[in-house]
Order: sequence, then C-alpha cells, then structure tokens
Amino acid sequence: MTNRLELNWSLDGTVDEQRYYCSETPIDSENLPVPKSVLAGAVRTYVDNVDIHMGRKKYIVLSSIKNLVEKVSSQALTYCLASQPKVWSEFKENLNDDFGTIWTAINGAEISNNVLKFVRSSAQRVETPHSVNFHFSDSNDVTIRFKAKILSFATDRRVLFTTRKDYGNGNNWCIYATPNGIHFIIWRGDATGVIIDYVWNTAYVFNEETEFSLERKDMVWRLYINGNLLGTSVTQGMNYTPSAQKLTIGSEFNADNTNDTSRDLDGEISMFQILPLAIGGGGSTTTRI
Repeated sequence: MTNRLELNWSLDGTVDEQRYYCSETPIDSENLPVPKSVLAGAVRTYVDNVDIHMGRKKYIVLSSIKNLVEKVSSQALTYCLASQPKVWSEFKENLNDDFGTIWTAINGAEISNNVLKFVRSSAQRVETPHSVNFHFSDSNDVTIRFKAKILSFATDRRVLFTTRKDYGNGNNWCIYATPNGIHFIIWRGDATGVIIDYVWNTAYVFNEETEFSLERKDMVWRLYINGNLLGTSVTQGMNYTPSAQKLTIGSEFNADNTNDTSRDLDGEISMFQILPLAIGGGGSTTTRI
C-alpha cells in the first residue's frame, strides 16, 4: 500500500494557478521553497503519494496565483498517521510536547544543541504528571521510538525511560541499557508478576546517537535499531489494565528511593514518541524518525 496525503480546500474567486508546498521542516512564507506541485486554477483536491512516510511530520502550504501575484495560505501540519500520537516530544529547543504532555526538568536537565542532556552524577531527569497516556492498553498496537546517545557506562543499567507511580502499586514498564544490550520490562503491580523481561543483544556504540523503535504488532514486540529489525521478537502473553503513571526520562527515580543515581542516564535524548500503531507493521524495517 502506498502512503498518501489527501487534501481538499476552498478558495474564493478564480485564479490562474495554484502551488502546493510540502516539507518536513516549517515553511517560511516569505522565502518559499520550490513547490512540490503546480496545480490548475480550478483544482480543489489533491492526492500526494510521493515521499510520504508514515509517522513523519509534514508542513503544508497552498498558494494561489492571479495576475502574477501569489497569495499564501496559513501553514498546516500533519503527522502522516491514521490517529494522533499520544506523545511527540522532539526536545530540539524546549520541553514542549506537540500533544500536551507537560515535562518538568529536575536537577538541571536541559536542552543544549537540540538535544536533552543528562548528567548521571547530578541525578538529572525530566518527568511528567501522572497520566494514562503513557501506556499501551490491552492488545492495541503501539510504537515507542526515540533517539539516544549513552556517553558512559558503569556496571549497572542506564535507564532511558520508565513509568512509575509515586504512590501505591501500578502496572509499569521500563526501557534501559546495559553493556550487552537493550532491556524491556513490563510488570504488574497486582502481585501477578512480570509480563515481559527481555533483552535484545546489540553492539550499539557508546557516544554515538542511535535510533530505537520498540513496536508491538498483534501482541508481538520487536526492536528496530536505526530502522532495521534486531534479533528475535518476543510475544506478550498477558494483558494488563493501565493505571495513571508518570513518565520519567533519564532516571529510575521513585518516591521510595530518591538517592540512588547508579541507574541514571549519562547521555542524551533527542526525540521521544508514543504512537498508537506499529510503524514497521511487523516487517524487517521500520520508518526512521
């Protein structure tokens, strides 16, 4: 199946021609790029099926030309997904999330050179309020994808992301790195035990940005490294009901253990997304961020 964007619009009056602009970066109306397509003046619908990648941002502008004068529409933004992401945090300039997740920087974690930086010795992290948006309900497909650079390692784990309650028991998940690979664990807070505790062995390189995409398709989890399937898949044999958690990036911090920084991340995160579908569809490759 070919990915495509379907557009329709209205226009008052008649024009000589129209221009369609589409970019993965914001479009400057004062300095327009080369149009992706030039359309006849009577056109009001258009299907773009060229270079449309699932799960990528697309900025769209339409313009109309009459008597050599070009008038430009406001800019639209789409994510090339059938349904909206749960979380889309780019961490390029600030902690803002595209879909309302509120991040708080703890102990001096900050954005620098378009990445979110963490210093382990300072127990730096960012975290959210408690929410159900960070879980993958029942048997729904999901993608958790991010870019990470691990700058140093000791003998313990380096936590990339985890959900956590500050009170009571809850169903949680965690992604962390050890020298031998990437670990993924889901556990239940109702004493029924661990649902998944799995490691994908990988030779990722320290001090090098790596793109990870952990995806569940039909209850089967797969890990992609820089767009390529890594190792074998793992089947999730048990559902659980999500509860309101907070999401913490860069630390395994919780209210019961506030001083242990041995598992905190020394490194960088430059993107984090939770998407309500398996981007790679269970195949051998997946769409890059």
